[in-house]
Amino acid sequence: DALIEASKEANTDAPEYYLIVQAIAEKENITVSDADLTAYFVEYFGTSDYSSYEESYGVNYLKWITLSQKVLDHLTAKVTLLD
Repeated sequence: DALIEASKEANTDAPEYYLIVQAIAEKENITVSDADLTAYFVEYFGTSDYSSYEESYGVNYLKWITLSQKVLDHLTAKVTLLD
């Protein structure tokens, strides 16, 4: 019961985050190619071989995390900071 209660907020926030990322990706025509996936792993893991991650998590999950990062990068590029 304690684990369920401790995870409650994360379990309700995560689906909202996923829907927001998906909506932004669709609106901005952001997609993930195989080259994007490789580039993600080179940048964040220092390798272009993501086969062990693909075996553990599946390619759809890897594409999802890459898409999420591309959306965050897109939003970051659009931000204007005010003094």
